[in-house]
Amino acid sequence: MHSIHQDERGARGDLNRKFGTEHGHEVDAQIVEVLKELMRASDAVLNLHDGSGFYDPVWRSDERMAWSEARALGRGLVVDFWADWCDACWRLERQTFAEPEVRRAIAEQFVALRIDVSEETRENREQLQRYGVVQLPNDEAKSRKVFEYAKRLKLEGIVSEPPTDAIGLIDRLADEYGIKVAIYNHPAPSLYFDCKAVI
Repeated sequence: MHSIHQDERGARGDLNRKFGTEHGHEVDAQIVEVLKELMRASDAVLNLHDGSGFYDPVWRSDERMAWSEARALGRGLVVDFWADWCDACWRLERQTFAEPEVRRAIAEQFVALRIDVSEETRENREQLQRYGVVQLPNDEAKSRKVFEYAKRLKLEGIVSEPPTDAIGLIDRLADEYGIKVAIYNHPAPSLYFDCKAVI
């Protein structure tokens, strides 16, 4: 790759990441597009990388194109927010998305979009908010906005990892709106890795 040849690769510049995100017109991105075309035209492709961002015919990485494709096909959109530091993401990839019947069901019934949020950037934060992946803070006005949004979407539940001082407020809003709230239990050292933290 051009970036390796120029010794400009950097910590997050390995080739597999270039398949999962858009990189404009840089040389590596152009090479990756050529490789993707060759892969699509091939009868078989051997992928020896088990990391995030690798090319996968089921998952799209271009958000705009995934939405357009879903509309054109009259299908729903499955959005997977992925981060290379997220243990739950890795488990989901290896234990659920790797199952042939799951992959087949997604490929046949939905358009699948994987969004890499490994980097803490303003763009990633805005993208998470756009999809309703937000915090439920101990601030009634802010948390109420989340419940109002969920109500408009006719959601039955919200998944969150709120601060412990917000549990009482969230419980009250959940009752008021008739929307269930699940506490996400990321692995230790997350606050809720042990259910006793909530009980």
